Amino acid sequence: DRHGVSFTHHEMQRAIKMGRKRWFLVQQEVITARSLFRAMSSTAKNLRKWVETKDALKSNPYLDSLRILDMYDQAVRDGIEHLENRKGNWVQPFRNDDEALLYIQSQLGRPQMIFPEYFMNARQK
Repeated sequence: DRHGVSFTHHEMQRAIKMGRKRWFLVQQEVITARSLFRAMSSTAKNLRKWVETKDALKSNPYLDSLRILDMYDQAVRDGIEHLENRKGNWVQPFRNDDEALLYIQSQLGRPQMIFPEYFMNARQK
């Protein structure tokens, strides 16, 4: 719903909790917005509350809710694990459809490498 956690967000949280392999694409503008919001939040107290109560992002094509930043932070495990300990949190920024497609093809184009347990032949089982 408008003020709660989305179905997609719940799905992502559950995958993280279960330790599932996961891949995310994120528009580069979301990462930029996150950096700007963090910088502004450090000087403007209650900025998040103001943005949410004024519905200030409703017409923004890239970031219509601050919950998107929350999802991004959870997907990259920000503040939860040190960078060198993060595993299974592939979050790839993209600027256009061609970049997104390249990432999808390179990461998911060979499912037998990602999920070998589903591609074992009968003699190996």
